[in-house]
Amino acid sequence: DHPLHEVLAGQRFDPCLVAMLRLEPGFDAGFDAAFVNDDSPLSWIAKDSSKPGRDGENWVLHATPAWSRANLERDFEDLAVRLADAFRGRFEKPPAIRRAFAHRWRYAQAAEPRDDGLLTVDDQRLAVSGDWLAGSRVEGAWTSGRKAGAWLVDCT
Repeated sequence: DHPLHEVLAGQRFDPCLVAMLRLEPGFDAGFDAAFVNDDSPLSWIAKDSSKPGRDGENWVLHATPAWSRANLERDFEDLAVRLADAFRGRFEKPPAIRRAFAHRWRYAQAAEPRDDGLLTVDDQRLAVSGDWLAGSRVEGAWTSGRKAGAWLVDCT
């Protein structure tokens, strides 16, 4: 009977299967990150080692929600191989992979993200925030958290 029950219970999330690759030195993709907008199982690829303080040739691969749903229960080793193959297939001169592993992220992104930024219950001084309330990306988590903080400060 909580005022937020229906909103929270009705929120659906899509899975995202993720692979992390450690490549042999010397690979140059020509970019550090990219959205994949074709019929690939991949939706996002990023050179994780391009972040400050990191070395090596490490890449993170995110699969599409549809591919992730269809392959959610596969063995981790099989997932890593499939996603690595999809990544390697994107390059004329495919990189050599030293190590690959996969992660199953069951509740990765809101299936239908909201744009409220924040849910509140005034009489309980309760704020609910999260990326799913502001577009379902990392910047949405930051925006929503800031809104929750500001709202809670105003409540005191």
